[in-house]
Amino acid sequence: MDKYFSEEQKNKTVAFIAVDMSKDESADLIEKFEVTSSSLFIRGHKNDKEQIENLTEFGFMNAISNPEKLEEKIKTTVQSML
Repeated sequence: MDKYFSEEQKNKTVAFIAVDMSKDESADLIEKFEVTSSSLFIRGHKNDKEQIENLTEFGFMNAISNPEKLEEKIKTTVQSML
């Protein structure tokens, strides 16, 4: 996120949020996204409409074997929601 979206993070149009599933305050997000284990979601708003992209499977398939591909997918997905 810092590499591609440092300005957006500063002005709070982009944020990285890690959610700890063991904490009670995470319950609403866990339920909304139907999370049962480590997951990667990108959530944004465009034209006043919420957009959610589940990159969990893509992330697990590429994180070790092709991290550049995962990085590019995250980057383009975030950009599409700005």
